Amino acid sequence: MSTLKADTIQNTSGGAVTLTKQSAAKSYVHFNGGSVSGSVSIYESFGKSSITDNGIADYTVTATNAMNTTQYIVTTSANGNTACYAGLRNSSATASLTSTTESYFSSGGGSFDEANFVMSATHGDLA
Repeated sequence: MSTLKADTIQNTSGGAVTLTKQSAAKSYVHFNGGSVSGSVSIYESFGKSSITDNGIADYTVTATNAMNTTQYIVTTSANGNTACYAGLRNSSATASLTSTTESYFSSGGGSFDEANFVMSATHGDLA
C-alpha cells in the first residue's frame, strides 16, 4: 500500500480543488444572532459571504455559490437565552432556494428570539 502526503492540493490552475460526488459540506456558517453583541456577525464560514439582520430572529445569509437544484439538505441549529432552534424561513422546495441567499429564523419558548449563535451546514450538489 502507498501513502500520499501533501500540505496543499490545487487544481491545474493553482486554485482550490472542487469536490465532486463527495459528502462534505458545500458551505457552512457560524454566526452571532445578535443577542451577544447587539449586532450579527459571522464567526466562521466557508462558502458564505455575508449576513443581513432583517429584524428580530430573522437573518439572510448570502452564499458564494448557488446549489444545483432545490433538493439539497440544510442542517441548522441555534443557541439562545431560552430553548432555541433555527431553520430556513422558506421551507418549501421552490426555485428561489437555488439562489445564493437563505433566510434563517430562530425561535425559543414559542416566540421568536435573537439567537446567541446560529450554526448551519449545506449538503448537496453545487450549481
